[in-house]
Amino acid sequence: MFSQRIRKVMDPAAMVTLGPEATVSQAAQLIASNAVGAVLVVQDGVLQGIFTASDAVRRVLARGLDPSSTRLAEVMSSPVRTVDPDATYG
Repeated sequence: MFSQRIRKVMDPAAMVTLGPEATVSQAAQLIASNAVGAVLVVQDGVLQGIFTASDAVRRVLARGLDPSSTRLAEVMSSPVRTVDPDATYG
């Protein structure tokens, strides 16, 4: 398995995305309904950041921010470290 290319194990259809202007509440609903741990924040087909369930706790709730008005652009992790789809695990 460690010699497989990343593209062989990633399923683009399973990736959940929202734009940077989406709210934390919208992201939380997608995370819950899709049983994933994060949403990718994408604008014009370009990855801008990532927002995780942990971010919701640490960057939103713990700071007393309103999830229904806080935009992902304000609290997402960015830049995101990526890997080439032809890279291998090892």
